[in-house]
Amino acid sequence: MGVSYEDSQERMFESLDVMLAAWQQQPFSHHGHYYQYDDVSVWPAPFQRPHPPVWGSATRSEDSFAWFGTHGYDLLTVVYLFPVTRLAEFLQIYRDAAAQAGHDPAAKRGSTHFQVYCTENGDEARRVGKEAIIRYGEEITRARERGSSPPPPIQHQTFEDVLADGRVCMGNPDDCAAILERARDLLGLTNVDCTFYYGGIPYDQARASFELFAHEVMPRFQSQSAAVRAGV
Repeated sequence: MGVSYEDSQERMFESLDVMLAAWQQQPFSHHGHYYQYDDVSVWPAPFQRPHPPVWGSATRSEDSFAWFGTHGYDLLTVVYLFPVTRLAEFLQIYRDAAAQAGHDPAAKRGSTHFQVYCTENGDEARRVGKEAIIRYGEEITRARERGSSPPPPIQHQTFEDVLADGRVCMGNPDDCAAILERARDLLGLTNVDCTFYYGGIPYDQARASFELFAHEVMPRFQSQSAAVRAGV
């Protein structure tokens, strides 16, 4: 599309300015570096006031983590790219920036993305999941190589390293719950978002994985969340 990767962060920040104005002003105008709008109204207007919750997406830039913390937005990131200890450092930058700007870090929500494959047989889950992750990585690499200005390369990592570090969620229900519990405790997560259909996993297998995860893994965290809300 002829859009430079190097401009992506600035475009994202300006896009958020446009969205916030569109949600709160009827009509609104915006004259920025990348976007120009005059007397535009967005309908229907959002139900939430002053605007819907904002989740900022940050993955590899310390500046992005700090920016979203300073502005008091919730945070969405990706656990796959870096060792969990490195992601914990990024999240601490986010929380420190939030605190310095007068926001309560404990009130901010943080989520990360997991590729999930859950079966009753943990060895089978890891075998199928490994094949899917390898295909997934190859597809991303091919797509990145087609760009005229590709993003920085991802550090080489074996599937075994990624699995051992808990950066994918694969195994039986107990395995998957343990991986998410570790991520919650090390990273201070309040949410996770999960992908079940990736890397060529057949749809029926992905659907079975999703249903097993929903029935056997999710309720463990729902009961914990209820206890926290109740002050137990």
